[in-house]
Amino acid sequence: MNRLDMLALNEKGFAFDPMSGESFSLNESAVKMITLIRKEEDAKSIATRLSEDFDVSFNDAYTDALEFMEKLKHHGLMD
Repeated sequence: MNRLDMLALNEKGFAFDPMSGESFSLNESAVKMITLIRKEEDAKSIATRLSEDFDVSFNDAYTDALEFMEKLKHHGLMD
């Protein structure tokens, strides 16, 4: 189990990492991305869902997904 799976997350965007004690405030798209990453979705499938759900272009959603995944890696929440 990785740290992202242990992250306590609610639908309002509050996330708590019990390993580090850090808490995060996330927007709706970030909550959706974490949910999809937990389901082992890749950046392309996440971008497809984001573009459908948030009315943004696939390219913008793909860039956002890649950047968000890098942030998760930087914080040690994802490999």
